[in-house]
Amino acid sequence: MDEAHDTAMDAPAASMAETGEVATHLGLRNVQEFVDDAVNAVNDYVADGFDALERYLRKELPTDPATSSAISRGVEAVYLKLNNGAETNLTKFEEYAKAHVFFIPPALKLDTEAIAQVTGTIYTEDAELELDHELEELRASIVAVSSMIRLVQVRKSALPVG
Repeated sequence: MDEAHDTAMDAPAASMAETGEVATHLGLRNVQEFVDDAVNAVNDYVADGFDALERYLRKELPTDPATSSAISRGVEAVYLKLNNGAETNLTKFEEYAKAHVFFIPPALKLDTEAIAQVTGTIYTEDAELELDHELEELRASIVAVSSMIRLVQVRKSALPVG
């Protein structure tokens, strides 16, 4: 990325800290956890790739100590070079994701009081858990009634016609 892009990327991050909020209500409890998981996945895939490369080279090349040492040093040097570049870009990814992907401008922020006036309820996690529990009970009742209907139909079909 060029310097102009980097500067443009940093500007919204400052406003996010001052006026915006992170979109945790979109299903992400912790944005930092999400970003960390993405960064860790990239790092794991890179490390796995270099481990595979080293195993392949050890299998295909002579096994003398000089060659073995050269393989280790060469793979490590390339890994470190790639990893340094990846870390720089992953840091940019983290900053960009926080500033642009998980940022809700204040003008788009949901007004919970206005929503409560329209719907007659105020959203809370406890209320959501209570509704989830009620929904599970209703589903269990539907399954029970469906089973009873099938049983009655089976018994009805077994009755003599006449």
